[in-house]
Amino acid sequence: MLTKANEIYNLLIENQITKNQGDITFDFLDISIKINEKSAVGDLFQEWLAEWMRKQGIKFRIKQNSQEFPDFLLDEDSNIKDLLEIKTFYSSPNFDVANFEAHCDSLTKQAYRLDADYLIFSYDITHIPHPPVSQSVFSDFYPHLMLYFVPKPRNIGRR
Repeated sequence: MLTKANEIYNLLIENQITKNQGDITFDFLDISIKINEKSAVGDLFQEWLAEWMRKQGIKFRIKQNSQEFPDFLLDEDSNIKDLLEIKTFYSSPNFDVANFEAHCDSLTKQAYRLDADYLIFSYDITHIPHPPVSQSVFSDFYPHLMLYFVPKPRNIGRR
């Protein structure tokens, strides 16, 4: 059974996530539309990833408040280890830069957040109606805003 973020990353690569395309659609009252709005992709992709993990037999939990860190708890019992956060971006990885100060402040109260793992997905929605996931990167800490593995220990003192 897969429970580690790096194993999930490897399985996504094995499933050739970077070579596939998909559609985001909304069906209601017999009307089906394709969603082309970038602001919807992150939350919808996270929902898709949760279902993909279920189908892979990966055990995980989600906090009741979906806006609360982290996105996925990979440990069946612990709320402070095997944390997985998902980030998606189009064009530029500028997610959470505005919240960087709050993130640093949270680390003084919840230092275990430093050990969270991040799966970062870049997507291209310009090829509407099939936005491919163009890149996926497993990273330990995203404020560096670079798409590669970030080794521990981390220096978050500089911006």
